[in-house]
Amino acid sequence: MQHIIELIDKNELPKALVELGKEYLHNLTFQHICYIFSYDILNTDIKELVLAFALTRNYREGVELKLAVIGRQDSEKTRKFAQMCNNLSIMAKNLEDLPLALAYQKRAVATQKRLHGKHSLYMLPFYINMSMIYEAMKEPSACIGYAKRVLIIQQNVLPETHPNLGNTCQFIGDAYSDMKDWETALPYYLKMLDYRQKQADISWENLIEDYTEIVETARMAENYEQAFSYQQQKIALYENNNAPNHPDLLYAYCLIATICLELEDYDMALTYQNHAFGLTEQLINPDPCDIMCAYLNMYHIYQHYGDDNLADAYQEKAQQAHKDLQKKWADAKNNP
Repeated sequence: MQHIIELIDKNELPKALVELGKEYLHNLTFQHICYIFSYDILNTDIKELVLAFALTRNYREGVELKLAVIGRQDSEKTRKFAQMCNNLSIMAKNLEDLPLALAYQKRAVATQKRLHGKHSLYMLPFYINMSMIYEAMKEPSACIGYAKRVLIIQQNVLPETHPNLGNTCQFIGDAYSDMKDWETALPYYLKMLDYRQKQADISWENLIEDYTEIVETARMAENYEQAFSYQQQKIALYENNNAPNHPDLLYAYCLIATICLELEDYDMALTYQNHAFGLTEQLINPDPCDIMCAYLNMYHIYQHYGDDNLADAYQEKAQQAHKDLQKKWADAKNNP
């Protein structure tokens, strides 16, 4: 074992692990494993080999035998044990062995919680890993539960300008969206935007993406008033940042016209849609999808007004735009 320790001390970890594989695969002790995992090996290309060491019979028995002693006698050993289980969980997840990853992470969380309490800052990486494992296992309820614990700790220790607060809110919102619980997802997206607006280095383009998330979620929740309000703010963000001819602004106006239709405010829908048509004259190559959306909105508006001639005319234009779009897609597929 001494020559292997010397290799590790020289930072020649791959060689050391090869030697371990040759000589100690079936004879690793708990101390050997602890020694190996005291080094940063998570970013090497030998995760499979390390996991093989960790899963030897001796290691499994060592964990069970040492747990009670470690947990009650030596807080530093308990901390190392929790971190080691956390590392093993990450490796198992990278190897797509999710049940094993979950088993190790549960042990890591329980051990760390015994040391620091469930709301301690030291629990943060452990809760993050747990939520990511449940996300990979497609268990959104459990994923959300741990993500909320992450958010509670972050809110207690981080300034409101820290980007992780917005990221965690988005993660929770996305999890609720995956469950199609739009009404619960929406408040987390609103918190996400609130935190990100406080970041000094956030770009308006990134905020546009956040507004898009909120508007889409509000529409799915059938909260059209809120969707309309945030779509207005999104348009203002374009215009306040000297982007009056931005190609995405055409769709932004078409969408707010669509939201007005959902609110059954046809006069306002017509106002926004006419503005969108004005933008098409300024754009060199307007998106055919946006043009088709604009024609469909006008069809619904004039159908409501009872002007069948104009409604039919815009319906024909929408149908032709759809044919042109299909041809464009076909050409792109045949001529990549």
